[in-house]
Amino acid sequence: MKTTNIYEKKNIGLLISTICSIDNAELLQQIKTTFEKNNKTLDIIVVPPQTKDITPFTTWETPTGVLSKDLLAKVDVAFAANDVTTGKWADALALFGAIKESNLKWLQISWIGIDFPIVQELLTKQNFMITNAKGANAMPIATSALAGMLSLNRALNYWMISKSKKEWATYNGGKLIRDLPLERRDINNQIVLIYGFGAIGQTLGRLCKSLNMQVIGVKRTMIDFDNTFADKIIQPKDVDMYISEADFVAITSPLTPETNGFFGKERLSKMKSSSFLVNVGRGAVCDESALCELLKTKVIAGAYLDAFIEEPLPSENELWDLENVIISPHDSATCKDNDNRVIKIFEENMNNLANSKTLDNIVFKSNNTSL
Repeated sequence: MKTTNIYEKKNIGLLISTICSIDNAELLQQIKTTFEKNNKTLDIIVVPPQTKDITPFTTWETPTGVLSKDLLAKVDVAFAANDVTTGKWADALALFGAIKESNLKWLQISWIGIDFPIVQELLTKQNFMITNAKGANAMPIATSALAGMLSLNRALNYWMISKSKKEWATYNGGKLIRDLPLERRDINNQIVLIYGFGAIGQTLGRLCKSLNMQVIGVKRTMIDFDNTFADKIIQPKDVDMYISEADFVAITSPLTPETNGFFGKERLSKMKSSSFLVNVGRGAVCDESALCELLKTKVIAGAYLDAFIEEPLPSENELWDLENVIISPHDSATCKDNDNRVIKIFEENMNNLANSKTLDNIVFKSNNTSL
């Protein structure tokens, strides 16, 4: 039996959360009108809110039976809006539980990577594709990375330690921070190597160039660039040639087979003793144990880390105890302004579907797809 291409289907079922349906009621009506103008229909299928809640990211187990079989049979498309990651975790798991039980053809996510366990479980579906929200969170993530760089550059993490102890600018038995060999220097002319030079990396590059820093972008494929966001573009194979020159190494890449473990102990050891590592990408891009040891022994001066191999970061992890490390709970992308950018991407792709046009930002297609 031939599978109907989703672009050819006349009746489309869209699965969304209750919050998404309420917050975007007017837009959803406009999209339905666009479908009707193209002799198609759009049914909105809403996952009911869950009565209990679960601490975010403590479990990835999705419930079953969230929707009836009749409703599940209508689902073709699902939108995991921002409320999935910022709202009740039980509601997020319920949405993905319904997605797993449906014959979904297309999932629009509101973030970039597809390495989350609840997304990985979907990759065996037939005739299935995922589109992401490329670029939507580039500014807040890049801003977070720059904030970490500036904080490390000015040793603000040590001031925060003093504040928590109600001590006047002291550290290690009363010694003034300004007397420590922290090599606090002007940020201008310092070199930042940005590993992962897509939308996030390029945005960070522009912010750094505005401070007159020197920017080296690392990208698999060479691109045209100007000095508004980079001084040089290199390929991953050339990182070892430049990493020892960098004052900052910023990881902004997604997790892929190519990026997994890219920054191992040998490569990290090539960084200057006065340099800092920033990771707003994925934890597994970096050998976390090796990094921790190099930070403890001051082979690397410090780090701002927003992503970890295990999240939440276990309380016994030694990174918590290192005073030269700033930790944030995978929060670099959080920003109210993301919502409008994500919704715009979703709207444009739904209009593409209504007009039988290829979707934008496709990051995954099953091998057996006819899409």
